[in-house]
Amino acid sequence: LEKIGDDLISNDEDYKRDLELEAILPTAMYDVSNESLNIISPHVTFESVTYYIMDENGVIVEADEIILPKNVEVTLPIAQLFPGSYIILLEIDDVYFQGRFVK
Repeated sequence: LEKIGDDLISNDEDYKRDLELEAILPTAMYDVSNESLNIISPHVTFESVTYYIMDENGVIVEADEIILPKNVEVTLPIAQLFPGSYIILLEIDDVYFQGRFVK
């Protein structure tokens, strides 16, 4: 996942917080055999994460709020999605991170 949005940060405290958050980001992987996205947070528990799955046109095709416990894999089934390119967007602590996958 990578951070998206403004690269201009005027407050040093916000910049340090963003760097700390980026260092502990969860990992999202596409499991072809189960047609699912598997997300794991190896460092900390995130109590409230909103995820968005968008198609190649930027249309949100799925969204929900999840909890990412430390070292527990969370599975998001995506068998219902049509073949194509997608973006997964995670909103953590009011910061957005994105990844891409092809189904």
